[in-house]
Amino acid sequence: MSFELKNDVLDQGLSADDSHATAAPAGVNAADSTADKGAEFLALGLAPEIVRAITHAGYDSPTAVQARAVPVALTGVDLLVSSQTGSGKTAAFVWPALQRILDARNDPAKRRAKGAPSGPRILVLAPTRELALQVSRACTVYGHGVQGLRVAHVVGGVPYHAQLKALRGPLDVL
Repeated sequence: MSFELKNDVLDQGLSADDSHATAAPAGVNAADSTADKGAEFLALGLAPEIVRAITHAGYDSPTAVQARAVPVALTGVDLLVSSQTGSGKTAAFVWPALQRILDARNDPAKRRAKGAPSGPRILVLAPTRELALQVSRACTVYGHGVQGLRVAHVVGGVPYHAQLKALRGPLDVL
């Protein structure tokens, strides 16, 4: 099953120019929302560790793309999201991925056995080196509070030694 989320998000009261706005939701006074910093992210279904990293990174509230995509992505449904640059697509992808890592760590049936070789929990394929680095950085920033999170990226045109070293041991995100 797949879900397609296109720019129709912008038709719900946002113009193309403010698709990355972080305004308080309808009926909420912006001054009151500062006391609840992170509450909107918790309402999306994200763990407190991830929400702390998100708010530490400077976000006050999710963008329209994030608000629509994250809850659906957390259910495990495939998404096709198309939106403007800067609208929060990378975070909308990374946050649920990090949440799935936390969920797997907390589920005894999904825990890795000690000493058992295993690949990464999340494999991200990006069409460009720049996007691969962006996703890797986003995983590191938003996963800051996830204890023991291991993120690595492999791209062309870079000496192998450092990349091979990064691949040693279990990875959460590659």
